[in-house]
Amino acid sequence: MYDLIIRNGFIIDGTGEEMFLGDIAVKQGKIAKIGNINTECLRIIDAKGLTVTPGWIDSHSHSDRNHLSFPDQKEKVEQGITFSITGQCGGSPAPVRMADDNSIETMGDYLNRAKNIPQGSGSAILVGHNSLRKAVMKS
Repeated sequence: MYDLIIRNGFIIDGTGEEMFLGDIAVKQGKIAKIGNINTECLRIIDAKGLTVTPGWIDSHSHSDRNHLSFPDQKEKVEQGITFSITGQCGGSPAPVRMADDNSIETMGDYLNRAKNIPQGSGSAILVGHNSLRKAVMKS
């Protein structure tokens, strides 16, 4: 038995092939079958008239500063974005010189704080060259 079946969606599978009408079965958080699926499941989503695609990658994002304050990343998930590349344009959430001017929150510190907060979307965080310079040069 599947945990979820998404029925009657126009499926774009990411292979470059034409989209097709079908169902997607999910078991234990992973796609188990794609096609015409006529079996029992715990939950059904009717996708009639909708398009179902793999998750999208936001390759230029500035959302890394929101990982701690808005971890559900609702604005991304609702757009189908499941992964982001952050730390763009030289800015990143760390390293940051702390207010006492004697300590620096490193990228490791930041990631340790963020790792225990469930995130709605995955990300790869670049260390911004401007953030690095400001932390080291005190300017």
